Amino acid sequence: MFEFLKSFSKKTKINQSFITNTRNKFILGLRSFVNIQISYNVNLVKNSGKAFIAWQPTGRKEGRLIWEHYKRNNLPAYFVERGALPNTVVIDSGGWLIDSPSYGEENWNHPLSDREKKEIDQYVNQLRYGNDSLEFQESHRMRVEEFSKTLSLEGKYVVFVPMQLAQDKVITLWSDWAKGVEEFQKVVKNVAKACPDIVFLVKNHPISKNPKSSTTRMSSEKNLIVVDDLHYKDCLEAADKVLTINSGVGLQAMAWGVPVLIVGEAFYQFEKINHKANNLEEVVHLINEDLSFDKEKANRFLYFLKFKMYSDCIQEKSKKHRYRNRTTRCKYLNVRFYKNENQ
Repeated sequence: MFEFLKSFSKKTKINQSFITNTRNKFILGLRSFVNIQISYNVNLVKNSGKAFIAWQPTGRKEGRLIWEHYKRNNLPAYFVERGALPNTVVIDSGGWLIDSPSYGEENWNHPLSDREKKEIDQYVNQLRYGNDSLEFQESHRMRVEEFSKTLSLEGKYVVFVPMQLAQDKVITLWSDWAKGVEEFQKVVKNVAKACPDIVFLVKNHPISKNPKSSTTRMSSEKNLIVVDDLHYKDCLEAADKVLTINSGVGLQAMAWGVPVLIVGEAFYQFEKINHKANNLEEVVHLINEDLSFDKEKANRFLYFLKFKMYSDCIQEKSKKHRYRNRTTRCKYLNVRFYKNENQ
């Protein structure tokens, strides 16, 4: 079972007081809904008697010390991060992604009501056919026929491979046997060689275009086509499967009903929705298998994220920052503080 503070509209202000040690756009934006004190004094924060809230608090020493103190003493604390769906933010008392028990099936794998089914169907259509994305895209959407013709995909079996950033924490912590982006790229090349009749669409992470990025970029070769200039959603429309370490695109693939092969560890990894590949041979095998996909279960998880866990927050990037992990402006439409009662 789960419980969460209800979704607060812009006109609602709650009495719960918070304290943070970060001056971050996403935290400051919450002040329209809740009272947030800012202090860089670790001891003051620990003894404030207020709920702790911070952007990626475990990413820096001071925040990690505060977070661990609050958790050790069973005090209210919230980890804030971008959600895996466009224009969302997650405010979770459980922590970050795999470390958080909030994503456990006991919290969301329950039948949806007719109203809830209608809501998630509408959102899935919006996600699939809209232009919103987590990162800057080089192009607008294309018609399915136009996309297929551009890449000569007619009659071809297609695997979409969304690349990630080498320095991203989900990569350094949870790549499993893939051991990071560079090694995963070798896996992709070997899988493409083993499956010559399958087309692999590879999209390098947009931010890897930044000259300061440490991420190696892939190039096209034979049945491996780099599609950096095309929209990732069009790639999902064309895909029969998705292959990833643990990209958020793998989560969004649920909306397309596309089976996902995960080689790392992902917070959205669930039986009957996606498939864990534990080595190169399993990747090749699963790509050639007719894999199941439980749409009803996937919709339950998407509904949980979109309507029960995530806050809706419009996020904008200026062209100047399109290849940087920096949001120019953000505006909350509602706020949800998620807390699992078993935590």
